[in-house]
Amino acid sequence: DALRTFLGGFKLPGEAQKIDRLMEAFAARFCACNPSAYPSSDAAYILAFAVVMLNTDAHNPLTDASMKMSERDFVSMAKAADATSGLDDEDVAAIYARVSANEIKMQHAGSMDGAGTATTPTKTKVSSTLTQALNFAAPWRHRSTLKDASDETAELLRSTKALFTKDDSASADAAASALFVRASEPGLARPMLDAAGAYMLSALASAFAAAPDEARAAMPLEGARAMLALASSLQLPTLRDDIRDFLVAAPGFGRQSSGEPAATQSKEALNTLLELVATESRLGGVDAWASALEIVSRLEELRVVVGAGVSFNTRHAVEVIRAPLRRAPTLATTTTPSMGSVGIDSDAAAQGLLTPAEVAVTSWLATSGGEAIERVFALSTRLDSDEIIIYASAIAAVSHDELWRADGTPVTPGKLFALLRLTEVAATNMTRVRLVWSKLWSVVADHLIEGVTHPDEKVVMHATDSLRQVANRLLSRARATRAATHHADAVRPFVSAMRCAPTEKARDLVASCVAQALQRFGETLGAGWEPAIEVLELAARDDGVVVVANTFRACAEPLANALAVAVSREGAAVDDDEYLGLPFTCVERAVRL
Repeated sequence: DALRTFLGGFKLPGEAQKIDRLMEAFAARFCACNPSAYPSSDAAYILAFAVVMLNTDAHNPLTDASMKMSERDFVSMAKAADATSGLDDEDVAAIYARVSANEIKMQHAGSMDGAGTATTPTKTKVSSTLTQALNFAAPWRHRSTLKDASDETAELLRSTKALFTKDDSASADAAASALFVRASEPGLARPMLDAAGAYMLSALASAFAAAPDEARAAMPLEGARAMLALASSLQLPTLRDDIRDFLVAAPGFGRQSSGEPAATQSKEALNTLLELVATESRLGGVDAWASALEIVSRLEELRVVVGAGVSFNTRHAVEVIRAPLRRAPTLATTTTPSMGSVGIDSDAAAQGLLTPAEVAVTSWLATSGGEAIERVFALSTRLDSDEIIIYASAIAAVSHDELWRADGTPVTPGKLFALLRLTEVAATNMTRVRLVWSKLWSVVADHLIEGVTHPDEKVVMHATDSLRQVANRLLSRARATRAATHHADAVRPFVSAMRCAPTEKARDLVASCVAQALQRFGETLGAGWEPAIEVLELAARDDGVVVVANTFRACAEPLANALAVAVSREGAAVDDDEYLGLPFTCVERAVRL
């Protein structure tokens, strides 16, 4: 009821970050007025967002009734986070019943028609705009589609089979005529693709392997890419996975173990794969994304090698192209492209030199190939709230493989291609709502903390600097929006990094990042002071003299200033929303430091 009153009083903006801030403000005020209603303002914030999503879904006239969010879906979504896991199921279900029965009317900004008259957007347009702004996943819309589609396919196949089992000639004539009508029913597409998909893929793989040039190789690759999109849309996961594995294997990277270099079609296959990864949203989970992103990371390494110019290290380039992949897909023999039949210089391959096809790949990377790689990561904002977490987890998995061997021993020197891209993706997606961003930040921070434990100092330096960069951007956003919760989220990973850092150099780097944050954001750090002070306490107890000296040399002034402000305000009647300095509960710990 409070949210209904709140949203009815103004025009809801169309930007996710503004909607996020409104929900945070609502949750904070609601909990201030009703301190015993929920365990924390985070619980009220998550529940408020769940209600907005439910209201949009339940009252959107274009959403089919069978695809709408159910009571069970709403309860599961609302209680998925730690902050709301303790909520009573019946209370959450009662909210679902009220919102489903009585729509929350939200005001929205209209547009101007040709005569300059303000127009009111339709309910459909409002729902669409809000859905696009939030970019939330709607897993309940795919809850039963696979089973329903499979059942429908089975029924269509039974009906078709029955046409061929009729004994009387009249029925046979009718059946024959029924077989030769235009297929305009969309439901027929799934059983057709399900029955013929494997054979079509085998034919495309054979056509690709036999293609004498890039133009002829492009056609079966585009056919496979179109099939993958259709298989995803029609809920054929096995076929989708087979097509994806074919497209990942087609470039021929990682074939050193079989003595088979990349084929003449490799450049075109790489171009298709990069376009697929840049535009497709659902490849099938973390492992599926990782198998494709591993090749993207391998291409980045190759780009660095050939970037040295005409005299680049050829042996290194050969190793990058042909070294076995950690996540190479396992293909059936019927879909495995035979790379050895067309256009391969076997003598050059045997001598460890680049073949003409591999030289073409290096030239392509210097032009359009490099741009295609950039698109893969720049377009990550298209992914919905669930898929972006899977995508980031896949990049983290690829980065883990670049830093650690399968037996857990470190790779030295470690490779940083995927780690730096993970940082870029985190920064690019920072405008997402906190409900999504906090999950993304957890994935990114966990991997960067793992990087801090690596024995290679270069990896440690980049991991800590990446933590600092993303945290500073998050703190800048928090200062602009005065979102107190973001401060603690930004600084908290440094506590774990400080605890896990194995060397004095690593701990000094982590502590220096926190010191810089205090110097820059100390006056508005708010709840971030608590984890920051915990890092300072760990630094004070550190065995390394350098860690202690450097940390407190950098932190002395911002810590003293924050203490002075906090002490001067203690006991005064101040609005907590207006004060984002050192919390009064941290004053004693700060004094001891």
